[in-house]
Amino acid sequence: DRGHAVLALGLTGLVALMIVNAQAFIYHEIGLVAAEGAYAGMFYALTGTYIALLIAGVVFTTVVAFRQFGGRTDPELLVAHAIYWYAMTAAFVALWYVVYVLK
Repeated sequence: DRGHAVLALGLTGLVALMIVNAQAFIYHEIGLVAAEGAYAGMFYALTGTYIALLIAGVVFTTVVAFRQFGGRTDPELLVAHAIYWYAMTAAFVALWYVVYVLK
């Protein structure tokens, strides 16, 4: 059903924006300066790249949602969208482990 697809896409975009907001909060609270050392540089490089990919994913989600809402049903595009977000989830797990657990 097209309505369910649009709802799922909207929730996906909302969750991605919530993660970007949480990372912005972490940046604000951590008080880490990128020039302080190797860990700080790595922290900002890895998390910044992930944030950029999240923002690209939100744009991708928005485009797919507008296409679905407009009646252009494209199952291959929805599958590609789902694969993108599964890959982002796997990347987040790896990032979380490397940055926040191994630190």
